[in-house]
Amino acid sequence: MQLARVVGRVVSTVKQETLSGVTLQWLQPTNARGKESGKPFVAVDRVGVGQGELVYYITSR
Repeated sequence: MQLARVVGRVVSTVKQETLSGVTLQWLQPTNARGKESGKPFVAVDRVGVGQGELVYYITSR
């Protein structure tokens, strides 16, 4: 399990068709103590999180 804090929502003018209707969030990875660790990245949000919330994420190919 990897932790991150939601920095904000990503807005795009053009999206790939498969991402139509999907929310994209900007995440800042954190360690277990809540300190930043690593570079921010964009993630697909399937549950509806908000800015400032602590979330866990998975990666896959």
